[in-house]
Amino acid sequence: MSKKPETVFWEEIRYNIKNVHFQRIENLIGLGIPDVNCCTQGCEFWLELRVGDGRFPDLSKYQIAWHYRRYVVGGKSFILQKSLRRGQLELFEGGQVSDIVNAVPVLVRPLPVSQNISSIFSFIISRFPYKNPTHEDFSPNTQRELPFIKKLKLTSTIPL
Repeated sequence: MSKKPETVFWEEIRYNIKNVHFQRIENLIGLGIPDVNCCTQGCEFWLELRVGDGRFPDLSKYQIAWHYRRYVVGGKSFILQKSLRRGQLELFEGGQVSDIVNAVPVLVRPLPVSQNISSIFSFIISRFPYKNPTHEDFSPNTQRELPFIKKLKLTSTIPL
């Protein structure tokens, strides 16, 4: 029995990309959830894998809605298509899927990425403004002011 093209594509990514925690999602309940959750260098994002002949990835209305909702709340998601017709990899940002009313993808054009899978993951990570916390950030004697602390409203004082 031969493997489906998307399974072969997934294995190609999984075996060639190091230092990324992948969680493959095999979900029959939550419609529209992308195939893979990825986390590396403090950057977490979702990746929908597609293999096809079309100009744009073939997405269901549920996938379009999921990517749109994730984009609206500031989440990162991407669609990585292996185009059989053009013989190349194409990366689309999930936020480009924005015609939720008509449930059609409006992926205007792929992002300008290399054909090397490792370079594509480096490109995705470059889209994050996230800075990994250092050990110093968690030190109890730290004098630096962390921006997220300002947003906390404490209602009681508890000695540490």
